[in-house]
Amino acid sequence: MSLFNLNPAPHFDKRIMGELLALAYPMVISQGAFALMIFTDRYFMSLVSPTHLAASLGGGVASFFCMSLFIGVLSYGNAMVAQYYGA
Repeated sequence: MSLFNLNPAPHFDKRIMGELLALAYPMVISQGAFALMIFTDRYFMSLVSPTHLAASLGGGVASFFCMSLFIGVLSYGNAMVAQYYGA
């Protein structure tokens, strides 16, 4: 008997995966558009001067630092609500 199950997902259901991808598709598009916007913004700032680029990078890190606490709390709350409602 093997220690590892080598069968690729015996309970895989294409219908469920299709539903999951249909739900995730708008989020993927949204995050891709946001990444493209940030890249374009920083590219044009690099054309102005390196100082502007450095300021935008530092500002991005600072904004993520400030938002990460709230994102963590909301993610934890989401898991608790899903557990409560039996999802």
